[in-house]
Amino acid sequence: MPGKLLQPIDVAECGVVCFFQDVLNELIASRPVKRAYTMRSEIGEHPLYEMEVDGQRLAFFHPGVGAPLAAGLLEEAIALGCRKFIACGGAGVLDSGSLDTVESSMAKCHVAETLMKVADRCVQVMGGTGVTDRTVVEQIFREIPASRIYDGPTEVHKWSIDKKIKRD
Repeated sequence: MPGKLLQPIDVAECGVVCFFQDVLNELIASRPVKRAYTMRSEIGEHPLYEMEVDGQRLAFFHPGVGAPLAAGLLEEAIALGCRKFIACGGAGVLDSGSLDTVESSMAKCHVAETLMKVADRCVQVMGGTGVTDRTVVEQIFREIPASRIYDGPTEVHKWSIDKKIKRD
């Protein structure tokens, strides 16, 4: 757990997890931005940047590719002192003007299923304690299944993806 290995630093409480490196590059080139910290993984450096927006400090970083790396970098950002996040990712497909939103359906399905697997794994690791109200894990395990119906039930999104694949 990163919180046991890292000491908090002077970093913005609010952060953006941005999956688009081109957006980050443009932001870094066009605004005063500082590198607040350098997170590291087996594939290299992952800078945690900071800038000021309307008088407020804002941290941001690219979460890498793949859920395990993204989760690890997010945990590290939390351990460093970031506490509130918003993710900026595949929803841009909806803004492109294209009616083909299969990518967003795929992302929704993947995220919802992954959340459920992670919650289940947490309960498995904790054993009986994981299903008692003495831990936050029980609450998460109870609330995560609802993520499978946010923005439409996962099965409907899977049906939509299947229909698109068959059409193409």
